Amino acid sequence: MKKSVLVILMLVLSVTYVFAQSVEVDFIPPEFVESLKPLNLRLDIISGGDKIEEVYLFYKKGNLDFTQELMEPGLGINQYYQTTIPGRYIDQAISFYFRLILKDGLDQTIPATDPINNPYYVPLRQKEKPKKDAYFQILSPDQEYNYQDKDFMVAISYFSLEDKLQDKSIVLYFDGRDVTADATIANNMLVYKPAAVGPGNHTIRVAVLNKDDSIFKEMSWTVQVKKVTTLQKLSVSVNGDLVIDSRLTLNDGDSSSFYFDKDKEWRSTGQLRLWGGKDWFRYRGRVYVSSEESSKRQPYNRYSLDLHMPHLSLYFGDHNQVFSNTTIAGKNVRGIGGELTFGFFKLHSFYGQIQRHIKGTQIIDSTTVPYDTTYTGGYYNRNSLGVRMQFGNERTFYVGLNALKTKDDIDSEAYAENPKDNVVVGLDSRLNLFRSRLQFGWEVSTSLLNNNIAPGVLTKEDMDSLDIDLPFNPEDIESIFIINEFVEPYKPSLSSIAAETYLRAFFMHNLLNFKYSYVGASYNSLANPYLQKDKSGFNIMDNITLMNNQLNFGIGYHAYKDNLRDTKEATTHTKGYRMNAGYYPFARIPNISLSYQKTNITKEVSDSTLFPANRLSDIITFSTSYKFPVSIFSPTDTRIVLSFSNTNTTDKEFNTYDYNTQNYRFNVISEFKELPMTTRFNMSYFARKDAPDTLETKKSNYFNVGISEEIRPNLFKKGNFRTSLGYNWTRSTGDNKYTKHYITWGMYNQFKILPTDTFLTLELSYMIYDDSNDSAEDYNQMRGILKFTQKF
Repeated sequence: MKKSVLVILMLVLSVTYVFAQSVEVDFIPPEFVESLKPLNLRLDIISGGDKIEEVYLFYKKGNLDFTQELMEPGLGINQYYQTTIPGRYIDQAISFYFRLILKDGLDQTIPATDPINNPYYVPLRQKEKPKKDAYFQILSPDQEYNYQDKDFMVAISYFSLEDKLQDKSIVLYFDGRDVTADATIANNMLVYKPAAVGPGNHTIRVAVLNKDDSIFKEMSWTVQVKKVTTLQKLSVSVNGDLVIDSRLTLNDGDSSSFYFDKDKEWRSTGQLRLWGGKDWFRYRGRVYVSSEESSKRQPYNRYSLDLHMPHLSLYFGDHNQVFSNTTIAGKNVRGIGGELTFGFFKLHSFYGQIQRHIKGTQIIDSTTVPYDTTYTGGYYNRNSLGVRMQFGNERTFYVGLNALKTKDDIDSEAYAENPKDNVVVGLDSRLNLFRSRLQFGWEVSTSLLNNNIAPGVLTKEDMDSLDIDLPFNPEDIESIFIINEFVEPYKPSLSSIAAETYLRAFFMHNLLNFKYSYVGASYNSLANPYLQKDKSGFNIMDNITLMNNQLNFGIGYHAYKDNLRDTKEATTHTKGYRMNAGYYPFARIPNISLSYQKTNITKEVSDSTLFPANRLSDIITFSTSYKFPVSIFSPTDTRIVLSFSNTNTTDKEFNTYDYNTQNYRFNVISEFKELPMTTRFNMSYFARKDAPDTLETKKSNYFNVGISEEIRPNLFKKGNFRTSLGYNWTRSTGDNKYTKHYITWGMYNQFKILPTDTFLTLELSYMIYDDSNDSAEDYNQMRGILKFTQKF
């Protein structure tokens, strides 16, 4: 009895400690995403920001695995992290979650409960279907965006012809040349990205052909591409931009305050992008540097260069590599890679670093006997080599063979432990039918992992002494994989297998995604560190659009379990479902978006010394927005957005925690039609409460009100000057009581230093912090932000 009470007490204290140390964030998912439009995501930090080492976004669509993206720290006076999901990735609903890496080595996810299987889900807002006599709809380029740059593309929708394309083919001509083979053609749209586009008029023609090559439907038009000036005449086009952000923070506090002698803080980021090409050659380069870069953690800086030629693409620097969901899927690799394509054959390979060396330390205090040693472990350089051969056509049917080797460089660090060696091989395939309306795919992989290669390879004498029987000599394959007593497993079995199968069907405005996955307890891919092991189950999601794509419904369910080979004393079951509905009218009627997610995690135990678990989490979000004309003292276009989110996480087994988080937001943006002014007003309330049965109730309450005015006086010839003034008030009334006042002033202008455009942004902010519990903790903070952008 005493033992049980002690264990329960330890459980309560550990759970309380973990959640007490968590970072509080302010985030409500967006209402919707739109096809081919980038999605900007911002995660605001309310408290605990000093505990964060770095923040990652994991995003995916359909049955694909998550892509990992390092989020950039924001440069505003309030702490936040931001990143963008590229528009070229978005052609259906998006799922995502955040992972915060903390300085104490722990991590935290948003949402907190089972984010991999039940992440945030944002539906796709479909474009209005064209009228029946308008068979083709031009999505890109349009008259507002047709510049000669890296984002120029041709995108044509043909929704009204979906049901009439049986036994027909689609062809695309650009400047009279048949470019169908270079275009991406889906069941209801096509996208073509030219290698290089010169200024002037360009003709585009799309046609649907019958079996006998006669024309069923066609359309052609001319687009005028605007010229982008280059600094010098080169044999290839050169376009790009340079962006520099700098932030200086000064603090002022009483002599007893933490901020009294705090050093000034200077943070900067810089990004240079280049793109261009000529005829059959294209290139794209990016350099991103940040003052957050440190040799004591994984890199913030990013460098990349892409070269594209017929049949061959080369990648240098940082790239998110993707083979398959169970091998490598979106992990950043710093090195070299390439793709070689000839008809039905495609070769994809890369070699580079997925974890860089971080130096450890060992300090010996010789004044004590015995000697006192302080040890801080470092990290090895972890290098990965991948090769993928693909046979077939991605639009119809293909088979892929994957091989991946990841190994730690023992010589890279003296104060690190357990260097690893990992080999993964896999096979995957996909079949597309009915113009990709029906997709069926599967993959299977197996792995070998050596958890410690420091002792070296086994000799025959070692094998005899350890009673290990292998049909070959491990020394013969030492260059491929090191085998010793730390290998997992010695012989392939179901435990070292990872497999999945998936189905995607799109018929009658109904999109169905189904996936079943199995990952054995001994399966390991060091290049896919967040893949959940010893787990199997399925996930199903169905979405339907009605009323000319204005009404959207979705429902999904997932169920997973671990302990697949019954080798543990406890088995965890994870079940959950989600529902969402959205109404996005094209007329002047409010948008409405509603979603609900529920996850239940239970643990069944067979050992009386262990304790069962029953954790329940609910997330509900609601958003509505409306844009309408309002006359204040002048006519305006005003957009109102109201959002709400409620998250509840409860321990149903022992009632050791009961967390409830509520988030309310109200935003108003008024664009004056006859005056060069824009007014923004925002109000939000964030409340978090922990009311367990056995512990003291804890509260966090934050109330925020802000208003800003942007004025665009016609001071310069181009009329692009604008200035803004804003005030923001935050009040915390929970366990920590304080008030913050923010005053901001900003200026933006566009002008020409070089033949191309230059943009300059300056922002000054001043904050007054008033601690209601201890006046000695009061302080003031001033921050200046300078952003410089140069196009060329």
